[in-house]
Amino acid sequence: MKTLYFLGGLPRSGSTLLGSLLNQHPDIYVSPTSPLGDVVTDIEKSFNRVDEQFTFDRKQYLIMSISQFLLTSTITLQNQQS
Repeated sequence: MKTLYFLGGLPRSGSTLLGSLLNQHPDIYVSPTSPLGDVVTDIEKSFNRVDEQFTFDRKQYLIMSISQFLLTSTITLQNQQS
């Protein structure tokens, strides 16, 4: 079983350069930059547009949304490597 690590960083913090350096190792694969940050921001913006009449646990919904995104991304990554 492979171990997955996530590389993240703020804009202009050097995460792309670090990914490029790590990608030069034959046993390491670094995927292109993930849109996860944009997805989380979009989810948060959509929460702000929801009418107050709807009641739900925002934190739980956000965790479920991010989990679904990561699961989908992991499956896609595994399919690409197969």
